[in-house]
This record gives sequence, structure tokens and C-alpha cells, in this order.
Amino acid sequence: MNRVQQIEMVQGFNDMKSALSDYLKRFAENGKVVRAEDIREFFSQMEQRKRQKTEHTPAHFCR
Repeated sequence: MNRVQQIEMVQGFNDMKSALSDYLKRFAENGKVVRAEDIREFFSQMEQRKRQKTEHTPAHFCR
């Protein structure tokens, strides 16, 4: 991976980590148990956000 790809990967990981933490925080605040369906829903939402970003972002051709 080149440097740009490495940085994008780290940014993506940090975004996911932050979003997952916020998502799970709501369960903790309400005293709810996190179910497998909840996690699937979270990653489905993340996938939708990713698609929206890539549809509206021009491709990078840096090397």
C-alpha cells in the first residue's frame, strides 16, 4: 500500500471505531443488551455511508 492508501485506511478505521463507540454508548446509557442484529444494523449503516461517500467523491489517482 502506498502512503495515501495507508492514511485512508487508518482514517477509515478511526471513523468506524468512533461511530461504533457512539452507537454502543446508546445501549449502555439505556441499559439495553446489544444483540447480533444490532451489530449487523450498525455495519449495514456504515456500508451505506461508505457507498454515499464513494458516489460523491472523485477517484484519487495519486501514486
